[in-house]
Amino acid sequence: MAKRKVNLASTVFFAVLLSAFLFIPAGPLPADAAVKTIRVGVAMDQTKGTLYSSGTMTLKDAKGKTLTRKGSLSISVDRSGNFITAGNVSLQLPVEITGKNLLQWGNHPYRGSLRLVPANKGFTVVNIVDTENYLRGVLKMEVNPSWGMEVLKAQAIVARTYALRNLGKHGKEGYDLCALQHCQVYRGVNAEDSRLTKAVEATRGIVVVTEKGDYAVTPYHADSGGHTANVADVWSGDIPYLRGRPEPFVYESPYSNWQVSLTLREIEEALKPRGLRVGNLTEVRVLETDPAGRAVYVGLVGDQGRMKMKASIFRLALGSSRIKSTLFTISQPTRPREQTSSFAPSKGAVRGNILSTHDERALISMIEGGAFTSEEMMDMLMHPEKRPEYLRLAFKRRSGVEK
Repeated sequence: MAKRKVNLASTVFFAVLLSAFLFIPAGPLPADAAVKTIRVGVAMDQTKGTLYSSGTMTLKDAKGKTLTRKGSLSISVDRSGNFITAGNVSLQLPVEITGKNLLQWGNHPYRGSLRLVPANKGFTVVNIVDTENYLRGVLKMEVNPSWGMEVLKAQAIVARTYALRNLGKHGKEGYDLCALQHCQVYRGVNAEDSRLTKAVEATRGIVVVTEKGDYAVTPYHADSGGHTANVADVWSGDIPYLRGRPEPFVYESPYSNWQVSLTLREIEEALKPRGLRVGNLTEVRVLETDPAGRAVYVGLVGDQGRMKMKASIFRLALGSSRIKSTLFTISQPTRPREQTSSFAPSKGAVRGNILSTHDERALISMIEGGAFTSEEMMDMLMHPEKRPEYLRLAFKRRSGVEK
């Protein structure tokens, strides 16, 4: 999926949507809601590096052997991959690192403790940190600290829910979540900000749960193209509360427009591991779209046959960093096969009922100022065509005509 950043317009609505969700009785919280720590893989497949603390730090290896140091300490892995050399001392992996001061790996300081665990090419540095301090290192990578506080609080709730739902995602590698876009981007103390800390503290322990008491699925994105997709069209299975919806505002982001050109040969090679068996690829076309214009199925034609592929699988096979969404059109090449197919956002994207830029800003300001009830916000979210009506209502209320 696209980089997980949140735009102001959509998040303002999301914040209110969450508030409506959270205070509906949803049964007991999940059993692991009391989890206090998260294991975050912050540096993978390391062979050497520098550990630092301004205070005393203690390293304890798998056999209970300990080493105490202050300041910088060089770490390197031995040829077997089972031991590290810390300074001039050999320690068996995994190695626990604790201290009263911040622990720093390279240029990145972290709260909590560190753990070095075996990896394919050396060792992985894992930060063991409590959930709330983890969020302090996440939010700045997803939102702008200058945005409205309700936006920041909404993102804190979403990120907390995502983290707790996905604990153990990298369990086989010895940690819960990675610090990359694959999970949630995490930068430790370097990403902390006073306003974001306030948002985390103001929502402490708040998560989104389903009627069954499970953590909700809370993916987020930079730009939906004006309309979100049904989760069944993107991933396997169906989640009733993740249905495609139009965005309530018209907006532009750095991800709104993109284009990529690929040769048929490139596409063919990328799709072979996904079961492409049509001979030499001669044509790629969108076969079916959803109501927002997003591709659901792609047709692949070759000199030995044709096949139908789910657009989400097609996109992932070619690389989500290149094909940024399934909301695209395809410009067909002519032969030879080295010529390219161009993918670009579909012009049929739904971007909600149109308001002027001035009115959009006014409506956002009214929302942030609390001009609407939760019921009205939900109605506006579900029926974006009512936005002009609600904007007029807000102006009346501000002037005292209607309370």
